[in-house]
Amino acid sequence: MRKRHSYLYDLCPPNAQRDENGDGNDNDLDLSLYLSQPLPAPSSPSPSRSRSPTPNPTIDFFHLPTSPTENPNSSTPTPQSRSRSRSPSPTANPVAPTRFRRQLLRPGKTETIPAPYPWAKNRRAIIRSMRNLVGDGMLKIVGKMKCKKCEEESEIEYDLEEKFGEVEKFIVQNKSKMYNRAPEVWNAPKRLDCERCSGERCVGAVIGKKRDINWLFLFLGQMVGFCSLEQLKYFCKHTRNHQTGARNRLLYIAYFSLCNQLNPYGQYHL
Repeated sequence: MRKRHSYLYDLCPPNAQRDENGDGNDNDLDLSLYLSQPLPAPSSPSPSRSRSPTPNPTIDFFHLPTSPTENPNSSTPTPQSRSRSRSPSPTANPVAPTRFRRQLLRPGKTETIPAPYPWAKNRRAIIRSMRNLVGDGMLKIVGKMKCKKCEEESEIEYDLEEKFGEVEKFIVQNKSKMYNRAPEVWNAPKRLDCERCSGERCVGAVIGKKRDINWLFLFLGQMVGFCSLEQLKYFCKHTRNHQTGARNRLLYIAYFSLCNQLNPYGQYHL
């Protein structure tokens, strides 16, 4: 029996092996009962304990946190994260138009005023175009001058087309050298000699109140540089231009803006 079932002898439990000192019948019975029992099926891992592969997380590049205060795993987003997580409207224009800052006037003042000169409009710091003036036969521009020594006032008359041609030629020849700053000839215009007191370099343009400045006369004579910084800011304010910066910068803006008002079709854009 031991030789016949030698390979089964090692597999049987200890109580089924032959006892050399005892009876072998019980051992044979236990061995036959052990062999008649079905073998247990191999255990398979339970589905609850099986670990499914973790899918790779997908990154949403459109809703990444933009500040350290935003928590992408929080269930209750903050108002700041809600506003930033909104997708842009498909009908929105990505290129927003440039908005000019609205210029506020003091109480009791309006943008429109009575035209101070025939060549000026009823708006502050705005003059009529060259085509409009030539069409109305307005070819002579008159302005007042005053001597610092004898305080004598006089008038000077400029030819519109001739003087505008001089200023336009100067701009074309020197624009590349200006670097958005008024040159010295504009920044410090030369004064004229007085015929009454024979004074030298003592006659300059009369500026007056801001609303009564003769902008076209100063432009044709290249005497806008007689205006103070506050008067130049006044001009830039009512012509919808940037009014902060150095004086030569505002003076540069004033000349090019007046050129553009006279000839809107020229190359005088800032």
